[in-house]
Amino acid sequence: MTDYIYLIFATFCSSALSVIASLYNRKNARLANVYKLYPLLLSIGALISWGIFYAIDFSFDLKVLVYSLIYGICYTLATTGLISALKSGPTMITEYVKSLSLIFVSVWGFIFWQEPFTLLVGIGLVLIAIALFLCLSKRKNELIIKNTKPITLKWALFCLILLTCNAGCSIIKKYQQMEFNNQHGMQFMFFASIIAVIVAFILSLKEDKTNWKTAIKKTWYLPMLSGLSSATLNYLYLILFASSISTSVIFPVIAVGGLAITITVSFFIFKERLSKLQWIGIFVGAVAVALLNI
Repeated sequence: MTDYIYLIFATFCSSALSVIASLYNRKNARLANVYKLYPLLLSIGALISWGIFYAIDFSFDLKVLVYSLIYGICYTLATTGLISALKSGPTMITEYVKSLSLIFVSVWGFIFWQEPFTLLVGIGLVLIAIALFLCLSKRKNELIIKNTKPITLKWALFCLILLTCNAGCSIIKKYQQMEFNNQHGMQFMFFASIIAVIVAFILSLKEDKTNWKTAIKKTWYLPMLSGLSSATLNYLYLILFASSISTSVIFPVIAVGGLAITITVSFFIFKERLSKLQWIGIFVGAVAVALLNI
């Protein structure tokens, strides 16, 4: 029962990453060139959190650092992809794409981790493809939907980065825990956070930092809070990987739950509106993820 409470909490943390990033963009909408500041501050927030976790549960194995390096790079690219996609496109559909990365991890598990594959899983994957098509569909002469940014090639490229790198984070994290028998998780994430800060700093070197001081003064707490949510989410992942709950259950539950929470917040707080086809796509996607969870 405790493991499922952790799973529910992890779902809220996953959703918080998109909601907080979207809120950061909205509060800094009039400030140019501040989107690369977000992953830098987020990584610093995560590093502080993992520093505390690592101090409590210290261990060290040199081989773990290879996994940390790969994870740190993927983590920063995924965060950059998320904040950029939310800035240039709709929150609801961006969250749906983010949830697809967790489904990709489940598919990876079927192929490489000997997770069970059933007929319902196959149907769920087909429905995922249909849902994505509907979410990205756009009728000719369709009016711009109130408070909802249009889907563009730029948004799609950022979503591709988000999708692949977010999936990469989950996959490398699972492999690290499998390789070291669920040990050295705190070391893995602490050094991965250091790498993430370094990569985020390098990516921000050429950005115009004229508005950084204003953005930090107004919204510094948002990426730091997101960093804490990210660290908590990954800490819960480490616990769940060692639990009796299958990976094919963990990732779909977090995916559909996070999607539902983000849609609710986007609809009532951010006042986003989608077309009928896009709403159908979201619904089909939720059904698909539910099937993948059975």
